[in-house]
Amino acid sequence: MFILVALLLLIDYTADKEKFLFAYRFNIGSLPINILDVLIALACVIGLFRISRRDYPGEKLNAGFKWAVGLLSAALLTGSVGGMVHHTDLREVADMTRNVGTLAACIYIGYFSISTLQQARWAGYLLVISSVCSAVFVLLFMRETAETLKSTAANINELRSVDRGGDAGVAAAAFLAFSAAAGLRFFPRIIGIGLFALCAVGMFAMPHRSAWIIAVIALLFATLFLAKARFGRRLAVTVGLMLLTAVVLAVGLTVYANLTGRNIQEYFGVRLRSMLPGVEERKDNKPWETRLPGLTRELEIWTGNPLTGGGFGIQLATEKQSTGINGTGYRHNVWTAALAEGGLPLFLGYFITCWVCVSLGNKLVRLRMDQATVMVGAFAAIHGFVSIIYAGMTMTFNQQRPAIGLGLVCGLLLRTWDMQSAVVRSYEGYTDAEDGAMILPEVRYA
Repeated sequence: MFILVALLLLIDYTADKEKFLFAYRFNIGSLPINILDVLIALACVIGLFRISRRDYPGEKLNAGFKWAVGLLSAALLTGSVGGMVHHTDLREVADMTRNVGTLAACIYIGYFSISTLQQARWAGYLLVISSVCSAVFVLLFMRETAETLKSTAANINELRSVDRGGDAGVAAAAFLAFSAAAGLRFFPRIIGIGLFALCAVGMFAMPHRSAWIIAVIALLFATLFLAKARFGRRLAVTVGLMLLTAVVLAVGLTVYANLTGRNIQEYFGVRLRSMLPGVEERKDNKPWETRLPGLTRELEIWTGNPLTGGGFGIQLATEKQSTGINGTGYRHNVWTAALAEGGLPLFLGYFITCWVCVSLGNKLVRLRMDQATVMVGAFAAIHGFVSIIYAGMTMTFNQQRPAIGLGLVCGLLLRTWDMQSAVVRSYEGYTDAEDGAMILPEVRYA
C-alpha cells in the first residue's frame, strides 16, 4: 500500500500532462481515464482490507477524517445532482465529480496507507522528496524551453505553459527552512542547503506571480511561525535564507539568459513590477484583474442557493446568459467556486481538510515527540497553510493533481496524529510530563 502511495505521489508531482498523462489514457464512454485515476481506484480497494488494522491499542478514527470525507462526499452528491438539474455539460459535471472525489479518496488512502510511526517517518521523507522532484522537473522543463527560445522566435510566455504537477519545491523549501530555524536536522547540512537552493530556483523559475507570492509566504510561515525556537534565531535564519534565495535566483536568471539569448531579466522584472499597486506596466495586467469578474459572478450564483450552490459546472452554464464575464476567470478562486458549485458542504469540506493540516501539524511540531511526528506535522502544516492562501489566488485543489497531494498529506497527518495520541494515552499515569517534555528540548535529529 505504501509503495502504491509513493508511486502515486511521484507520478503526480513529476509527470508531464500532455506527454504522459494524456498520452497514456483511455476512454470509458466519453470520459478519459488516466494512470492517476487507476492508481487511486486500486489504492482505495486495497485500503478496504486495512480499515480494521490498528497496531496501537486504543487508536480511534479521527473526527477530522470523518468531517472532511463526509462533507466532501455530501458535496459530490449535491454538486452532481445540481449540475444535472441545471443542464450543465456532462463533461464539466464529470470532471468536477472526479476532482472532488479524488480529494476525499486520497484522504482515505493516506490515512490507511501507514500503520506504524516508523512508516510515518518514511512518509515524511517521501513527501519532502516528492516536492524536491517537482522542483527538479520544473527545471528540466525550463531547460527544454531554453532550446525552443534560442532556436525559434517563440514568445517568452512559453515559460508559463508547464503542465507538470506538484508544487515546484515550495513545500520542501519551506520545510528545510523550518528545520533550520527550529534547529532540527533531518538531512546532513550540506545536503539540506543544496536541496533548499535547488527548490528556491524551482519556486521562482516559472513566471507565475501568485506562485512567487506563495513561495515567500510559505518561507515566512515556516520560519517565523511554525518553528519553535528563539525569535532571534528564527529571524536570522529567515534573513539568511532570503539572501541565499536572492543570490541563487540572480545567478539562475543570468545563466538562463545566456542559454536563451533573451532578456529574461526584463521579462521577470515586468512581471514583478506588475504586482505593485500604483505601478502600471503596459506589457502586463494586474494579477487580480482576471480574477475579479469570475469571483464576483460565483458569489452571485451562490447567493441564489446558499446551502448547496448551483451544482458542478454552473458557472459556464450561466455564462451564456451573462455578458462581460470572462469564463477563464471561473474557478480561479477555489473558495468562491466551491460556494457556487457545491455550497457549504464543498466549502467546509475544502476548508476543514486544509485547517486540519495546519492545526494538527502545528500541534505535532509543538509536542516534539519524535522525528516522524515532527516531520509529518511540519510538512502538513506548511502544505495546509499554503493551500488556504493559494486557493484564493488561482485553481489548486479543485483540480485533480493538487487534490492528490493535499488529500494524501491530510490523510497521512491524521493517521500519524492518531497513532501518536494512542502512544501518549498508553503512558497516562506513568508520567506527569507536560506537552513538549516527552523528548529533550535540545534534541537534534540526525
